[in-house]
This record gives sequence, C-alpha cells and structure tokens, in this order.
Amino acid sequence: MFKKLGIASMVLAVGIGTLHAARNSIAYVGLGPGFQNTGGYNGLVGNVFAGYGEVLGKNKDFYLGGEIFANVGSIPVSNNQANRSLYGVGLSLIPGFIVYPGLVGYGRIGAAASRYHASNGLQGDAQVGLGVLVHLVRNWDVRTEYVRTLGPGFLDNFSKALTNQFNVGFVYRF
Repeated sequence: MFKKLGIASMVLAVGIGTLHAARNSIAYVGLGPGFQNTGGYNGLVGNVFAGYGEVLGKNKDFYLGGEIFANVGSIPVSNNQANRSLYGVGLSLIPGFIVYPGLVGYGRIGAAASRYHASNGLQGDAQVGLGVLVHLVRNWDVRTEYVRTLGPGFLDNFSKALTNQFNVGFVYRF
C-alpha cells in the first residue's frame, strides 16, 4: 500500500502555483512533511495532495481551487499514542488572494476522514486553515500552512481534542 501511495505521491506533487495572467487554470500535485498535535500527541506526518484551480477577477488577483489530500504515517515525538492519527484523507476548497505574481495567501475549508490509533474506524472532521505559497523556479513552488481539524468528537461537545497541523509542501504545477 505504501509503495502505491509513494508512486501516487510522485505523480501528485504540491501547490497553488505562480499565477500568470495569461494562464488562468492551474493543475498541481505535491508532497511534504508536517507536524501534528492532537490532544497531547505530537508527531511528524507526510502529506500528498493534488488540486486544480482558476485565477479569477478583473485584475486576475483572486484564486479559487479544490484539492484532495492524504496524510500518511505518523512518527511519534511524544508518548500519548491514543490520539495518534495513523492516516487521513480529505477534500478542501481553497480560496486565495494573489498578493503579487509569485506570492499567494490562501485559506482552506474542507472535510477530512482520519483513522486514529485508539479507534476502529474513520472519524469525519471539518477542517479550516491558512497558508502562503511562494514561487521557486519554473514549475515549482513551496507552501506553508496551518490547518486546524475540528474533531474527533467535534459534534460531541468538544469531548476530544482538536488537531493542529503545520505543513510544508513542495508543489509541481502542470
């Protein structure tokens, strides 16, 4: 499974891309590391993602896209294994503002399904986040983002911890 996921991650790379006025549609793939905190558990995770978006507006200064993603693996940094997320998948809507060519500020709103160490099934959760994408060279960008997952137990009076995740991603634009 991880071999197939590794191959898929190479096919999928990262980003929102450098947004040229002449190029309104952007397809991208990406991958990168992340740091996750969930109710006392701290760990390192891997991220893979793919998305598609459009540059909008009279002055081409807005971005709107969609993204699918997966968080894979979790290397513990602390001892609280009960809150460890083994893997997760999700979908996000990504609205953004082009500050200037090569710099995009964006938000993230979506849904994720995660498998936790202490549970038998997937937990569905809402997700929100903020990020910045910077153009590096040719078709490559780098992004950093903070994502907050509102669950598990989000609808159960916040009985379980929220997840905070900081990601760095390397994006390849087609």
